[in-house]
Amino acid sequence: MRKFARGAVVAGAGFVLAAVLSPVAHAAAPAPAPAPRVQGQIWVHAFEFAQTYEEATTDSPEVGKGIQQGESAPVICMSTTGWYKIADAGPDPVWAQAQHFDSVVNMPKC
Repeated sequence: MRKFARGAVVAGAGFVLAAVLSPVAHAAAPAPAPAPRVQGQIWVHAFEFAQTYEEATTDSPEVGKGIQQGESAPVICMSTTGWYKIADAGPDPVWAQAQHFDSVVNMPKC
């Protein structure tokens, strides 16, 4: 029985060492933690820069610094014309074109 126990310990240690040193176990960096969710908002990730506007049109004045590539934004809803209504730090929400963000399957409509 002692030989079996010793063999089991050595084999277990080998499996643990292989798992720790395996390149597959460490291949992908973990995704950044999502921002905390607020009731009525869905956080989306910008894969490229997205300018923010007062209204859901590019003819509207630009507001704020926009959403930088790699940042997340709290979206309230999506218009039928492809714009996200984004909760801003100010009193009024801003708008950004949805094409600059990762898609969300169940986005509420405005």
